[in-house]
Amino acid sequence: MTRGRDFKNSCWPLKEKGMTILLIEHNMKLVMDVADEIVVLDFGRKLAEGNCDEISCNRKVIEAYLGSDYVNIAGGNHSGDASGATISMPPTGISGY
Repeated sequence: MTRGRDFKNSCWPLKEKGMTILLIEHNMKLVMDVADEIVVLDFGRKLAEGNCDEISCNRKVIEAYLGSDYVNIAGGNHSGDASGATISMPPTGISGY
């Protein structure tokens, strides 16, 4: 079993008890699997905050972590929402996306 799976398995009982877990992690597959709310930092400054769906389509997050070459914005607004965004991941992209 991988460390990520071990971590996820140990998180569920804590979450069921209503405990808050602070996770600092770059493995976005793991983060998206266990987090209810996510705060994204870029060079120590808060870039975005929201649930998994909001973060995964946030233009600022995509550009900061994947670069502007990997996002084609088809709409979006000033809050960073990239609704309708198409993400083309490189072969070495974020695991699970």
